Amino acid sequence: TILSIHEFGVQMARKILIKKTELNLKMMLEGGQSFRWNSTGLSEWTGVIRDLLWVIKQYDYHIEYKVYGDKVSHTQANGEVSDFRKHRLQIRMTHKMWIMY
Repeated sequence: TILSIHEFGVQMARKILIKKTELNLKMMLEGGQSFRWNSTGLSEWTGVIRDLLWVIKQYDYHIEYKVYGDKVSHTQANGEVSDFRKHRLQIRMTHKMWIMY
């Protein structure tokens, strides 16, 4: 049986402040190295991380994400975002290096 997102309900919805010029999700997620994300709308992607359904949408100055699941653990979801934020610093440093060359 295929379930719709609405059968679970949003368990968490938040934003990450990062400019599109620093992290372009379209280029990153559709670049051939990311197999778990599907484009589901304009600047929106859907994927599953650790049995949770994530919907992420990019805006010019932030990324909005919603987490859906039967039993969403806020600790689990926050852990995934924390991992992203650790990589965010690496992304910024790499971005600055690209600009320098």
